Amino acid sequence: ADYTTLSAAFTAGKKTLFVRDGTITETANIVVPDGAYIIGESVGKAIISLGTFSMNIDGNGGTVISTGTISINNLSTTITGSGTSFTTLNPVGTNTYISIRQNCYRVSSVTNNTTLTIADTFQGKSVSGASFFACKMLSDISIKNLTLTGSSGVGMLIRGTRNCIFENIVIGSCVTAGMNIINGCGNAVINCLITNITGSGFINDSSLGTSFANCRGLNCTIYGFNITGSSKSTFI
Repeated sequence: ADYTTLSAAFTAGKKTLFVRDGTITETANIVVPDGAYIIGESVGKAIISLGTFSMNIDGNGGTVISTGTISINNLSTTITGSGTSFTTLNPVGTNTYISIRQNCYRVSSVTNNTTLTIADTFQGKSVSGASFFACKMLSDISIKNLTLTGSSGVGMLIRGTRNCIFENIVIGSCVTAGMNIINGCGNAVINCLITNITGSGFINDSSLGTSFANCRGLNCTIYGFNITGSSKSTFI
């Protein structure tokens, strides 16, 4: 193998990782970049021993704005805020998104604390005085066929992400939580098992459109599934 840990491969700038069967012992947090693709060789056999570390898919580091309300008209690109602090989002770049109802829209520019522009025309019934969240987000990450075990914290921290897929993942023997999804939009969690957690298995916190398909949370001290905040989830 070119690298002995996932954390080292990502630190070296790689984005597509193939993980062979066997056990990898991590020596640092696994910091997953935008657009990354990770696939294990076989389901249940590509094992990542985390120890004191976690797998972090983190688009915003916890910097999210949600104070105030927003309004936007159909066929408009201008969002007007009341009691908002939109300038906190600067510099906007290409990875800043704001939630409108059940979807997230890319922010193209911020005029001031109460006015911003989204990249695409808003198609839908006009919105007035609505709650929202806005933050930097990672997009289009795919992680499949991995077993994560033994973290003294969270197995997978998934914060500030959109349109990501987490499939055939087993997380076991973690302390705080197994999979913690925060401020996400349109993520899919498929055929995942979380077990033996001193805390909650799956946490979906203030996330929109998270889809759970054939997922199980077993032997968790608190909850198998904890849906909290303003989350909207689908279970299949």
